[in-house]
Amino acid sequence: MGLDEANHPLFVATRKPPSLLVFDTQAGTRTADLPIASDADDLFYDAKRKRLYVICGDGVVDIVEQKDADHYERAGEVRTVRGARGSRKAIDHDGDAFVRRTVFARFERSIANA
Repeated sequence: MGLDEANHPLFVATRKPPSLLVFDTQAGTRTADLPIASDADDLFYDAKRKRLYVICGDGVVDIVEQKDADHYERAGEVRTVRGARGSRKAIDHDGDAFVRRTVFARFERSIANA
C-alpha cells in the first residue's frame, strides 16, 4: 500500500485479480482500478514525480502516472526477473523518495531513471 499524503488517495496493489486500486480516504470511495502485472509485492509513491512504482513477482516493475487525484495511467514497465520479491525505497539527490533499485533473487538492477 501507499499513500499520497497531500491529496489523501490510498493506493493498494492486489494479486487476485492483479490490480492497482485507488481509494479516496476522505470520501471512503474507490476512484480508480488499473490492471498491473501479477504477484504484486511492494508499491511506492513518488510525490514529486506523481508516479507509482509497483514491484511485481511476475518480473515487472509497473510505473503508473498520477494525472490528477482521480485519474491514473500506466506509463510503462521495467523488466526484472520472475520471482523478484524485495525492493527498497531510496532518497535521490534532492531529497525526494523513489524506487532506486529492485533486489532480485540473485542480482540487482538499477531502475533509478525509470
